[in-house]
Amino acid sequence: MKKYIILLNMLLICSLANSQAWIPMFPNDSSQISAYYFSQQSSMVLDSNGTPFITYIESIDSSRVVVKKYNNGIWEKVGINYPSEIYSSNPTIAINKSGSIYLAFKTYQSVYKVKKLNGNSWIDIGNQIYGNSISNIVFDSIGSIYIAALSSDNKEIYVKKFINNSWQQILYDNFGSSGVAKNISLAIDKNNNLYLGYNYSYWSGDVAVRKFDGTNWSYLGNTGTYLGYNPVYSFAFNDTGTLYIVGATEQIRLKKYVGNQWIEVGNYSNLPKSIKSISLFIDSLNVPVIMFLNDSINEYKRFYMKRLSGSNWIDVVSPFDKNYSGNIDVSFVINKQNIPYVLYRYDRIELTKYINNSWQNMFSKGIGNEPIQKFSIAVDNIGNNYVFYTNGSTGNVKKYINNTWISVGNPDIPMNGCIDIKFDHNGV
Repeated sequence: MKKYIILLNMLLICSLANSQAWIPMFPNDSSQISAYYFSQQSSMVLDSNGTPFITYIESIDSSRVVVKKYNNGIWEKVGINYPSEIYSSNPTIAINKSGSIYLAFKTYQSVYKVKKLNGNSWIDIGNQIYGNSISNIVFDSIGSIYIAALSSDNKEIYVKKFINNSWQQILYDNFGSSGVAKNISLAIDKNNNLYLGYNYSYWSGDVAVRKFDGTNWSYLGNTGTYLGYNPVYSFAFNDTGTLYIVGATEQIRLKKYVGNQWIEVGNYSNLPKSIKSISLFIDSLNVPVIMFLNDSINEYKRFYMKRLSGSNWIDVVSPFDKNYSGNIDVSFVINKQNIPYVLYRYDRIELTKYINNSWQNMFSKGIGNEPIQKFSIAVDNIGNNYVFYTNGSTGNVKKYINNTWISVGNPDIPMNGCIDIKFDHNGV
């Protein structure tokens, strides 16, 4: 048996002492996109073939943006170069009808960049976009690109279109003293009308929806959508172009815009309350579907997918629970076959899809279920990955081989203080 040199450093301060979970160990090991500390934000999209693409911030690598896709059971890095500078944040990803991949993120200089995957390289799209936060990226039927941004004080909204190799402004609004906006979002209908949504404090946080017909902007509804106080929201169009919006505070409500007014749709009295996140889709049957996270249950979260049937909401798939009492960030998508995907982040990132009548995790569970307090990683001279970690007053060494973490040597090494693991020149 090989002997492993474990360097136990009894320093009072160690830069990794407070790390709580596991990092990507090598490019095809996205099962280890697993730490709240290391993967701070994430976004997900499906291409036309239903292939999942995810983007996230990898803090252990100087907070760069990482993009990966799921290919034949393996998570592969997209692009041969890093798509961002160091210390980036707030990534969002989108794919147009031709399959081109676009990525937007905030740089350490507090400006946003948009990049496109050109072959295997990420290239800049247009000039920098100034703002505190941005919307999703959307495309019209001819491939034009749109994005919206909020100013640092959330009082100014900019909507931009990519024209002649630059981002050109098609809407600027300054609320002044009347209020602030947050949670901006864009959508485009089949006639290439652009829609902008945001929570507006002047309307007690209700969702404002504005439409751009190519020349003018107008509000849909005089004083908002009446979805409640600061609701999380999502909107979508059916095949005939009818705009639906769903919002949730203590109660979920679905509305559609007909005859210059918002009309409530469905019976919401039996839907769960206390909704953390919600997304609206129109499925292949042209029926509204909602996916949402309910966090009113002590000690765990519950994810739902429901379809509107007449005036009632019915389960499309069985809900699933996550035994976690803290905050969870979540993204939902469904593919053309109405298969749902849930990307969620708590103390790690997990991606789950519903197939063969069960929820299946597309990432592995990490190296174990122990509450990790400190760790160190190393790679030997033939590329094997090792981790030395503590779960209290004892340490363990594990090796990653054949997609499995296996113990190395005797477990439960008595120890205290900070830790490290290294190999000598002979690979020992």
